[in-house]
Amino acid sequence: MSATKLTGDMKDSKDNSPKSGHKQSPKDEDFHALMLRFRSTLDHMLEGCQLIGFDWKYLYLNKTAEIHNRRSNQELLGKKYMDAWPGIEKMEVFQLMKDCMENREPHQMENKFEYADGSIGWFNLNIQPVPDGIFVLSIDITEQKTAQETLLNREKLYKQVFENNLDALILSSPDGQIIEANPATSKLFGWTKKEICQLTRNDILDLSDPRLSRALDSRNRKGFFHGELTGVRKDGSHFPIELASNIFRDNKGTKLTSAFIHDQTKQKEIEAQLRKMNRVYALISQINQAIVRIKDQDKILEEACRIAIDHGKFKICMEWSY
Repeated sequence: MSATKLTGDMKDSKDNSPKSGHKQSPKDEDFHALMLRFRSTLDHMLEGCQLIGFDWKYLYLNKTAEIHNRRSNQELLGKKYMDAWPGIEKMEVFQLMKDCMENREPHQMENKFEYADGSIGWFNLNIQPVPDGIFVLSIDITEQKTAQETLLNREKLYKQVFENNLDALILSSPDGQIIEANPATSKLFGWTKKEICQLTRNDILDLSDPRLSRALDSRNRKGFFHGELTGVRKDGSHFPIELASNIFRDNKGTKLTSAFIHDQTKQKEIEAQLRKMNRVYALISQINQAIVRIKDQDKILEEACRIAIDHGKFKICMEWSY
C-alpha cells in the first residue's frame, strides 16, 4: 500500500463516514481500521519517514521527520525536494536518492547535514524505492557522531603529546614486555622503535641496581612507583634515570603499565659540581679560620694541607715555601 493511497484512504475514511441509511460492510470497516493503525504507526515512529513522489514533491512526512528537518511538515508537503533544499543536487545524498528514483536501487548512508544556522546534524539514511517514488527512513545519529569525533580528536591530541614528549614514555604489560614507546625512548636508549617493542624492562634497566626490586614490589603493592633507578643503553652504558610508573586497565579491562623516564645525567653532573663547590667553600672557610687562629706561617700551610686532604677530600696537597 503506497503512502499516497494511504493518505487518500485515510481522508476518505474520515470524510465518508457512514451516512444515514448507509451501513459499511465489515470488510470496509476492517480496512479503514487497518489504515488508521498503519498511519498512526508511521506518525509516531522514532525514525523520520519521508515519501517523495516521482515528480520530487513531498507526499508524506511524519512527526520525527519534522524534527529532523527543523521545518514544519505543512511547509514541505507538496513542495519539490530540490526547491526545499537549494543546492542539494550537489550533495551525495541527492545522487543516491536520484539513483533510487530512476534505477530503483536501494541505498544506505550516513549523511552530514548543515542547517541554515550553521549547526550540523548526522543521520543514518535508508533510501528505498516504493510504488509512488522513494521512501526515506532517517535515524538521528548526531550525538553518536559527535561523541566519536570528540574521542577521535582526543586520541589525536594524546598521540601528539605522546609522540612529541621530550621524555621517554613506554607502555608495557605488567610482566615488563614493551608494547609501545615514543620517539624520545629511542633517542634515550639507542634502540629503534621496532627493536624497543621486542624488548622487556630487563633490557633497559640495570638488574643489579638494588633499588629495582624494591621499586617493582612497591608498584605491585600500591599500583604506582616514583623514584630513581639506573638505565641501560643499547651500547651497554649505564646512566641515572627518574622513573614514574603506574598500573592501569584499558577500556577492555586489560592490565597495562605506563612508564615515564627522565634522563638524570645532566642533573647528577650539576649536583656533583655543586657538592664540589660546597666542599671548596667549606675548605676555604676552615683555612680562613686557621689563618686567624695560627700565627706561624709554616704551621698555617701544614694545617691548610691537612684540611684540604681530610675535609676537602683532595688526594694531594703541596706546600710552598717563600
